[in-house]
Amino acid sequence: PLRPVDFARGEWELSEKEGFRLARYMQQLVDSLGVDLQVHDTIDGQRLVPYQAAVSRPTWGTVGGKVMEAFRIQRGAYRRRHQ
Repeated sequence: PLRPVDFARGEWELSEKEGFRLARYMQQLVDSLGVDLQVHDTIDGQRLVPYQAAVSRPTWGTVGGKVMEAFRIQRGAYRRRHQ
C-alpha cells in the first residue's frame, strides 16, 4: 500500500512490502492525519497477524469516519499510480 508522506498535499509513497504490519501502517496514517488514535498489534498479550490491527472501539467511533475517508483517498492514489 501507499503511505502518506504529506497527506494534506496528497503526497504518497510505497510502503515496504517486506515486514509489512497493518498496525504500523495505520499508526503512520492516523499520525499524518493528526488523529489521536492508538493502533495496536496485540490483543490480550497475543500478537495479531500482520494484516490485522486493533483500536479502541469508543475512540474508533469518534475518528473512524476520518480514517476511512483517508483510506478511500489512498485507494484512489494507489489506482492512479498503478494504471
